[in-house]
Amino acid sequence: MSAVQTVRGLVVALCLAGTPVLADLPLVPEHCEALYSVQKRLCAVQHVYRCQAQAAVEWLLVDVKKDKSLEMETIDAEGNLLSVWTEKLGKRFFGYVLRADPVSYSTALSSGRDDHNSTFLFKYPVFLDPIPTRSTGHMVRTGETVVLDGVTFERFEAHNTLKFLNVSIEIEGDMFLDVATGAFIDGQKRADVYGMMVEEGHPAQVIHPGEPGFLKNVAIYDCDATSDAAPDRRPA
Repeated sequence: MSAVQTVRGLVVALCLAGTPVLADLPLVPEHCEALYSVQKRLCAVQHVYRCQAQAAVEWLLVDVKKDKSLEMETIDAEGNLLSVWTEKLGKRFFGYVLRADPVSYSTALSSGRDDHNSTFLFKYPVFLDPIPTRSTGHMVRTGETVVLDGVTFERFEAHNTLKFLNVSIEIEGDMFLDVATGAFIDGQKRADVYGMMVEEGHPAQVIHPGEPGFLKNVAIYDCDATSDAAPDRRPA
């Protein structure tokens, strides 16, 4: 695949390289309502919440990773990071230093492409203080749609470069935009992080409120990248 993941997926991939030190995740705010859960290939789950923060809509994503650890991030309606927490390392994102050209799904929808360029403070396992990190790249509207369990998603390809200190990381992948609600979900992505290949699978099922498996932290797809095995049923 020639696509590269957006800034939010890029930061999530870096979280996988963290030292296994347990930390508390913040509680889901009362103004956030669970929209659905997404089962993904390569044994991952993502829970999607819609948050009405004053007059603005935000999206809260809670991810269950291959190692069963939890990650939580909040993004605005255009796809810009607002917060990142991991079960292993706690708070990781400490705000923007410069937003020369923020992420804009509105621009990608209207013109077919969005270029973005931002610098933010991000905490890495080996440093005590957050490190200025620059993220540049673009996303492209493919015009392709995917329907999963009654939800229509539009696919976007993206390319990102993340730079901090003397490190440069590139991630390839895609993102999916819920046409009806404007929610974002992660697509397939692949990156070389500190010499470790990080890979996440594409969305496979959407589980709605009231259905078996909704908000369950149980992955039901095989973890083998060479396998496309699917379960016979959703988790109870």
